[in-house]
Amino acid sequence: MGGKPRTGAPDAMAREVVRPPMAMLVLAAMWGATLLLAPPAADWDWALSGFRSVPLPARLGLVAAAVAVVALATRRLRARWAWSAAAIALALLVAFPLRDRIHLLADTDLRLRAIDVFAAGEPGVALLEWTRRLHTAPLDLVVDLLAPVGLVRAGLDPADAVSCVSALLALVFFAGLERLLVRLDVAREGRPALFAAMALAGTLEVFAGYAEVGGLVLAALVWWWVALLGSLDSRGRATRAALAWLALVLAHRIGLVLLPAVLWRALGPALPGDRPGARRWLLASTAAAAGVAYALSVVGGGAGQIAIDAGQLLRAGATPSLPRVLDFANTLLLVAPLALAAPFAAGRRALAAFARDRRAWLVAVAALPLLPVHWLELSAANGLGACREWDLGAALGVTATAGAAMLLASLPVPRLRGALWVLLPLLALQAGSWLALQADARAGEAWAVALAPRLLPAQRGTLFLFLGQRAMDAGDPPLAADYYERAFDLVPDPETGVLAAETRLMARDVEGARRLVARARVTGRPSATSLEILHGLDSLITSLEARARPAPAASPGRP
Repeated sequence: MGGKPRTGAPDAMAREVVRPPMAMLVLAAMWGATLLLAPPAADWDWALSGFRSVPLPARLGLVAAAVAVVALATRRLRARWAWSAAAIALALLVAFPLRDRIHLLADTDLRLRAIDVFAAGEPGVALLEWTRRLHTAPLDLVVDLLAPVGLVRAGLDPADAVSCVSALLALVFFAGLERLLVRLDVAREGRPALFAAMALAGTLEVFAGYAEVGGLVLAALVWWWVALLGSLDSRGRATRAALAWLALVLAHRIGLVLLPAVLWRALGPALPGDRPGARRWLLASTAAAAGVAYALSVVGGGAGQIAIDAGQLLRAGATPSLPRVLDFANTLLLVAPLALAAPFAAGRRALAAFARDRRAWLVAVAALPLLPVHWLELSAANGLGACREWDLGAALGVTATAGAAMLLASLPVPRLRGALWVLLPLLALQAGSWLALQADARAGEAWAVALAPRLLPAQRGTLFLFLGQRAMDAGDPPLAADYYERAFDLVPDPETGVLAAETRLMARDVEGARRLVARARVTGRPSATSLEILHGLDSLITSLEARARPAPAASPGRP
């Protein structure tokens, strides 16, 4: 591989490929073997188990897609329209055919139900209550809730409405990635492949009809990095950087964790082209943006929610344990695979030069606070488990990926191409497997149930409650009863006991219903409503048993 460029060929250097370091090849071999051979729904590497968890036809399609990605991304497509067409095709593919169908990740199911409720009538005062319940920031409320509601009222199905918003956010994100590559001075010959490498992470799932805030966060975050890494040589550019941060804060509270990076950009070491007056203006305009964000949070009740979230994080157990360390590692593998592989591809000299780059210091200042925050988020007892709340690391993933792109962009084009020839099929296979797993309802449910034992009891109870509701929506009371009873066993709660008893009765399991009614009566402090329902179930059970008894035989000798 490699060799001298051919004389007289102006783009020979662009076609030359230099073999990556041996460490990179060893890592790629281990990574590929794990992706292809890991057991389905593996407990210790759940981020990499998607490929083996989907049916064989899907696996064949994933391999074909990985080959196609490498073939397209390593070609020199000069025409801008070609890349625009490719970005649009990817956004539509992810948002519609590959969209999330199990709604098991984060609060996707709850948000879809909220969209349905709002679309059915005027939200009125209930809007603020739903805002608090869904923990929505102002921009999240408008883009991820009210926009789909408007599309549903226009005649779309709720899932299609969410997918339309997801596709638009994906296009905004892809446009930001393309602009970020220009900002990082990536050679034109290396942009297509590096663009694909940055886009192909598990974070693509947030654009897969995913009724959560992740897509909006990624779209806002990539443009924030575009603004922050540019030269601050005018008030206009400084204002754009402050507005990008404001958009991020109004999208999600994670923007507050990135405030130190904005302050570093204004007060820390200057980047080439910066002017002192513009940097001072960034500081002033950021302070004004913070005031606007606070005012809006007070109006929407978000200030109290931020305090609640902070308290929950501080109460989260930070003591390392093997399951928690594995969960943390898996989320990093899912959201930032390029960042984990880039140092092996770059080599020592490139890493040493990268450590001296002031832009790398800025990335470090942004990433370092995100690491402990993400650790605490995954450790919170009130969460849903790392494999369901992986998207909490999306901001960390994009930030780390921006740093990885900066490192790889410093390589000569032949070395960059050699590294990406190895990385791209692995990135495509891993991201595609995660998408395919969530797009297959049956495979996704089996995967979730298999990983349930690693969750805390409260988290498992929440999971089984969701699966019980899903089974009821599908018209399967026996399966719903099994899930509800498992949830009741894990978290004894009268309301859950009522659900389990009701579904047992719907499944014609009278004895099981009677047993659950008796348990629910003595569990905790049942509300008046629960006691009334339990009394009604008792009466219904007695009535059903009376009907099932055979009529008494007639006495002998009587007509």
